[in-house]
Amino acid sequence: MKNKKRGYFLLEIMISMFLFSVIVFVVSIFLKRVVIIEKMKKNNQKSYENLYFSLDKIVENLKNRDKEEFFYENEKKNIHIFKDKIVYKTDGILYKIEFENKKMYISDTENKSSFGSRTVISNLENLEFEKIGEILVIKIKNFGKDEIRVVKI
Repeated sequence: MKNKKRGYFLLEIMISMFLFSVIVFVVSIFLKRVVIIEKMKKNNQKSYENLYFSLDKIVENLKNRDKEEFFYENEKKNIHIFKDKIVYKTDGILYKIEFENKKMYISDTENKSSFGSRTVISNLENLEFEKIGEILVIKIKNFGKDEIRVVKI
């Protein structure tokens, strides 16, 4: 009987190493994509939560604002509503919420001549304010979704 002990050829070893490295490369690209997508989802979720927390706080402040009238842009009201901004007074301090260049800003002042520096609250696709009778409608577009907030003023 003949002893049939065979070893591997160098070429077989090199082909198997090449196939293994291709498989590892493809899997690593796939996993990298998964990590990028998950990170993007996490950032979007965080942005979404910050936006809605801020809007809830703004709605609460609008409901609890001072009811005394004040002058702003030659009009005397207790809340001034424009398409892209709202000005109201709480605890004697004027607040201005405005939308410009896809960002929602807030600024405040104690004197009526000029508002302080603006602070970015959130990044949005679109934000509009509309007064209908005694109701304020806040139209929000973010992440391709439209949402409407309604506040009785």
